[in-house]
Amino acid sequence: MIYHITNHALWTKALDDEFYKHPSLKTEGFIHCSTREQLQGTVQKHFPGQNELLVLLIVEKRIKDQLKWEGSDPANKFPHVYGKFHISIVEDVRTIMVSPGGEIELI
Repeated sequence: MIYHITNHALWTKALDDEFYKHPSLKTEGFIHCSTREQLQGTVQKHFPGQNELLVLLIVEKRIKDQLKWEGSDPANKFPHVYGKFHISIVEDVRTIMVSPGGEIELI
């Protein structure tokens, strides 16, 4: 399973279109994702103080043709999805709750 952090507006649009397309496809060429172990750090680094976040739980084998593991640290590569994807590859959508101490919980 890989995880992608998004917001309600982007996910609602995806449900209407049946495809998820993140703005980073235009700016960087791929959609950023994380492993479960990387998720805490991703939220803290890239979404500090933000609420109302969702996380898409993506079945890795359903997107393997578009998935690349990349990063400068060979021991900590991140999953990147090259292209929009059909919403059917999403196993579940959860809300991210952040505690006052910065710990995340998926509900």
